[in-house]
Amino acid sequence: MVDPNDPQTVYLGTTDYVSHTIYKTTDGGSNWLPILTKPQGSNVSDGWIDFIGHTVQCLSISPLNSKVLYFGTSTSVFRTADGGQTWLQTYTRRNADGSYQTNGLEITGLFFITVDPRNPQRVYYGYGDVGLFVSEDGGASVQRRVNGIPRASANTAYALALDPSDPAHLWASFGPREPGTSGVVAPGFMVAESTDMGRNWVARKDGLPDKAIKKLLLDASGSSRRLLAVVTDNGIYASTDGGKSWSPSSAGLPHGDVRDLVPHSSIPGTYWSVLGGSGSTAGIAYRSDDRGVTWQRLSGAGLEAWDVKQLAVSRNLYLAARRTVVGAKVYPGGIYASEDGGVTWKLILDDPFAQSVAVDPRDARVIYAGLTDHPFHDDSRGNGLKVSRDGGVTWTAVTTLPIGRIAVLTLHPTNSNRLLVGTTGNGVVAVDF
Repeated sequence: MVDPNDPQTVYLGTTDYVSHTIYKTTDGGSNWLPILTKPQGSNVSDGWIDFIGHTVQCLSISPLNSKVLYFGTSTSVFRTADGGQTWLQTYTRRNADGSYQTNGLEITGLFFITVDPRNPQRVYYGYGDVGLFVSEDGGASVQRRVNGIPRASANTAYALALDPSDPAHLWASFGPREPGTSGVVAPGFMVAESTDMGRNWVARKDGLPDKAIKKLLLDASGSSRRLLAVVTDNGIYASTDGGKSWSPSSAGLPHGDVRDLVPHSSIPGTYWSVLGGSGSTAGIAYRSDDRGVTWQRLSGAGLEAWDVKQLAVSRNLYLAARRTVVGAKVYPGGIYASEDGGVTWKLILDDPFAQSVAVDPRDARVIYAGLTDHPFHDDSRGNGLKVSRDGGVTWTAVTTLPIGRIAVLTLHPTNSNRLLVGTTGNGVVAVDF
């Protein structure tokens, strides 16, 4: 990048992960000096993303004031007003209490949004690449809370379970970037326990396979409490000692590709699980009436889903799945519904990229569908958010969202007219109906 007022001054950004920096010359290239100094942060204000390097993906200079430059990384944008002597991030604002507020530049992708039903101002966000964030003011500001989690494991927060009898007590699953998304298989997946609303964590993983834990539920329906965990490719595991030790709880399930686990809306100790397709068999739903100890297959007539993404329950069951081709067989994507507890199903929304589904607990006719796009697309394409108010007979697109790739849908526990929408790349949006 050449200074428009002085062609002898040139800036050069590098993307090398180890030696990334910006070089500056003031004599037409005869001599160069790095102006992003190390260690990281010595002349750069990072905001909350202080654990990812400054790989310079783009660089720009102001045509009005050549001392003002911007550079972008894979996560942030930085600005200098003094020709590179100091740099300030532009994506967030830091509050006096150490929390951060967004400036609108969001690049985060969500795995879960959990609102504390006893204190709806407290919201937990599970992100890929940046771990767990917690808001104490309804989402206006957030703090990263991964203290006690090894750095490699703090990359992603996959799932969270709250203790209904103690608002400070919770469990969450952490791990590195999931195998397959980066081509690198890394160890470090775990469940961790916190007794102070996520400020500090202790690993609880004895007996768990080293795979991503995609769902955590606390069953408090019996005389003893059971934690249930869905482990990628390994089925369901349970703990009866608060997560200190774990053992398989998949009796009756034919394989370990459990895609989701949800409790019955009105019968304590009863659960549904749903498996992804395997061999020549499409995804199928199972039911447990003994707190997840044993599982019975439901006939599943009409369910032609292979790549199952999510299960939701109210009076009826709803399932989101992506379109998949296996050999010569095409398995449709969309939203499926069952009005008889998973015995029979019908496709109520045909969409190849259905990713998430939520249903209003007050009115089972109100259904929300989160739709996305191919995972290798980096833009905002996708069919976005759709809502049905007649049980899936008709659907209306929500056109006010800034992005079309929807990953997570969470209904607010005390305001069911508010839907929290987690995206794949643009943070969280609250939608009021």
